[in-house]
Amino acid sequence: MARITVTDTLVAAPDEGIGSEEIYILCKDGVTPGTPNGDNPSGWSRATLSVTTSTPCLWWSKRTKSAGTWGAWCKPSLLTRLANDGTEGHRGLMPYPSGVYDSSTTYKSDDYITPMVLDGEQYYILQDPNSTSTGIRPSTNYAAGGTGRKWLLLEKYKAIYVELLMASYGKIASAIFYGDCMFSQQGTDANGNASSDFKGYEKGTFIPNILLNFLTGVAKLNKLIAENAEISGKVKGITGSFKSLDCVNNSGNRVGGIGFGTDGKMWFEGDMFSQGYDSAKGRGYRFYSSDIWCRGIFGARERSVLKVLGSYAYFYPNGLGGTGVYVSLTSKKSSTGDTYYVVPCYGSEGDYSGMPIDIIAFNTSLSLNYELSLNESQRVLVVNCNDKVSIHVYSHGYRNEWPGGSVAEVVRLANIENPATATGTLGKGLFIGGMRDNTWS
Repeated sequence: MARITVTDTLVAAPDEGIGSEEIYILCKDGVTPGTPNGDNPSGWSRATLSVTTSTPCLWWSKRTKSAGTWGAWCKPSLLTRLANDGTEGHRGLMPYPSGVYDSSTTYKSDDYITPMVLDGEQYYILQDPNSTSTGIRPSTNYAAGGTGRKWLLLEKYKAIYVELLMASYGKIASAIFYGDCMFSQQGTDANGNASSDFKGYEKGTFIPNILLNFLTGVAKLNKLIAENAEISGKVKGITGSFKSLDCVNNSGNRVGGIGFGTDGKMWFEGDMFSQGYDSAKGRGYRFYSSDIWCRGIFGARERSVLKVLGSYAYFYPNGLGGTGVYVSLTSKKSSTGDTYYVVPCYGSEGDYSGMPIDIIAFNTSLSLNYELSLNESQRVLVVNCNDKVSIHVYSHGYRNEWPGGSVAEVVRLANIENPATATGTLGKGLFIGGMRDNTWS
């Protein structure tokens, strides 16, 4: 259990030069005691009491003595409340600067905020929620005490920003101080509409345009315009624009960079590495691109492979050293009644989605017929890895034998072949290069 003080720092201290005494009473949660009466009010104690689970609320009242006569007890105020761990007590009213006291001004408080005024050299606030005061001088009202007291003295409550805000010639416009934060009076509501209802900040219905948290050092602004800025640490953004980005070494020397042209092109200077290993997926990181035009040396340590084992095949998105992904080949009938299987040369789902095939490796114990499903201009190297069994691949409507151990390149140019074969022709547009029969058995 935790004891939570709910009156913050706004409890008034005894008046200097005037006799005073304070009394206390314990109540159940939700019970507000009446204003005490007489020298020894029933149930009240002059000694500070300790809250318990059955009486978790400690209330406080005070009276002053003037010219040998005791005044009336003030309206009780909640001093301490016992709450379960993790439960926040009700927060005190948020003072907002209201300038030097003016007798013609009506001052109002509500459940969340209360006006703070300068009267003489002291600061006062309306002590109760949802109260008003017009023409009641705070210093006089506080000194009188009793049940008619509306204003509460903030003794020894001085800060530089309070002095600036409260002085009639030094007010800082559009700034509100609350707790550890300073924020603007202008902002937006929960729907993003312009709003100046800053009292909704605690309820989350007001988002200020500027917020400075002096405890955490966090600053939030709608927009920052800086001629020059040096930022260290992490930068977190959603969108942005740059004209150029420099890559510098530990000595601050420029060793590379990225330039952004007005024509939409990006220019990279320096070596680029895309490497590493994705432990969660059990493979290295990939680089996906729509088009790559290589104007220099291009090399690959491995090739993408589809291994065909009769009526089914395996994609190897992580290389032949990894685990293959099983796919069942679609079976069809030719116009002559021959059964053939369609071999996909591009991954369509799962971890092999978007994987173009470089090599088709056949290793089947049966002499079967196949049609290669290639994209226009795509080419593959077809290898019959079983030296003892021939397979057949359709090209321009004809079955072409791949003897065991043979290797040849196939490319699809259906849009260029002349004369064009009819639509639906098996192996339409597939050109087979020179074949080499590797015999080892």
